[in-house]
Amino acid sequence: MANKLFVLLWVQLFETLQKSSTWYRKMSKKHNPILVEWTDSAQPIAAWMFLAKKPSLEIIECVSVGWVVGETDEVLMLAPNLGDIESGGSAQASGFIRIPKSAVTRRIKLIEDVG
Repeated sequence: MANKLFVLLWVQLFETLQKSSTWYRKMSKKHNPILVEWTDSAQPIAAWMFLAKKPSLEIIECVSVGWVVGETDEVLMLAPNLGDIESGGSAQASGFIRIPKSAVTRRIKLIEDVG
């Protein structure tokens, strides 16, 4: 449920960005942001407990959105924040996340709907 809400909020933000941003239109001709669904481990529990009352076996479903700024056979690196796009030099980015490709369950290219 939380993933679906996140996706809907991102889509609304993405549509607003498409309509109002000249640098986005320039960037989108070459590169589109992507939405990545992936799994991660649950947070470790530090407290001692009896094995009979151990936590459930679960993984965490995650969603990340950003521009692909690096990729190997094993890792996908996204940056959700880009800046200095129109300077003509090297753009800037922040918020880098490195996701193991073995954890990726879905990858969606976000494209502009011109219809």
